[in-house]
Amino acid sequence: MDRGSRSDNRQDPLPAAFLEVYKKHGPEPYKEGEVVPVYNKGIFRNPQDGPMRSGDLVILYFEDESMDYLYLRPENFAKHSGKFGDFDHRDFVGKEFGSQIFSRTNKVGRRGKQSSEKGWLYALCPTPELWTEVLPHRTQIVQTSDQAVICFQLSLWDGKIVIEAGTGSGAMTTAMARCVMPRGQVRTFEFNEVRAQKARDEFEMNGLTEPLVVPRYRDGCGEGFGMSKEADAIFLDLPEPWLAVDHAIEACKHGARFCSYSPCIEQVQKTVFPGVLGSASRVASMASGKDVVDGAAPFSPSAGRQAPRTPLRPHQDDRGPRARVRGR
Repeated sequence: MDRGSRSDNRQDPLPAAFLEVYKKHGPEPYKEGEVVPVYNKGIFRNPQDGPMRSGDLVILYFEDESMDYLYLRPENFAKHSGKFGDFDHRDFVGKEFGSQIFSRTNKVGRRGKQSSEKGWLYALCPTPELWTEVLPHRTQIVQTSDQAVICFQLSLWDGKIVIEAGTGSGAMTTAMARCVMPRGQVRTFEFNEVRAQKARDEFEMNGLTEPLVVPRYRDGCGEGFGMSKEADAIFLDLPEPWLAVDHAIEACKHGARFCSYSPCIEQVQKTVFPGVLGSASRVASMASGKDVVDGAAPFSPSAGRQAPRTPLRPHQDDRGPRARVRGR
């Protein structure tokens, strides 16, 4: 057989070492007769389930590469209006995700003058990454590159129970929910009542329903999380995360993973010393931006929104994990 050719019926066996680790530390296999929740609406809509229909969340990708979103409401004769014209919701229904949709009115040109051309967009199926680009910002959000690093370092997979302190705009909640679904759970806490209610309403519209996502209006720093030795991982996105460390330790199982996401090194130091060090078997700090600090596979990763002003040990080569995001 030619070296470059590939056989369709070829099956490479997985290494025995990988199978052993996966069996020991990976998600538990499904039991016979086990009822597994199905999440196929909103963010988790499968484009193979059929064309767009009423109630779907649709990501709009315009001709100038800008993005927006809408919930299809054709029965209300709803329209999405902007500089590219008016897009009637009825024009989306019945078409496949990825279709090109044209506006019913002409674009708005310079100085507000009507153009002679029709606007257009692509109607995309939502994903957590696309939702992060278009969601309404109530707070600063965790960008997609940081989301990937955090979910990986927290070892999130199907069946895990993870706590999030600081729901904010819900971007990180959505990313973690996809990792632990369908049998896992994200218990997210927000101390601001208005933000907590808006997040709850948004989760319902996006298909992030209980038991997958359990939003709560509660101050995790002052009141704790109301759990004892239940969580497999915890993620703190708080202005004063050190106040929640003791509550986090109480809520987590033995061997759970802990992550605090902070904008400056002083917050990281105040959180880690002495709160986390007394209970952690391994600690590492990771930074976003130009300065990347060193860290082995962490038990308690702390990823920063900005590069710390006093990096611990800058990378000299490509060894070790790192997180990079666009500068804010």
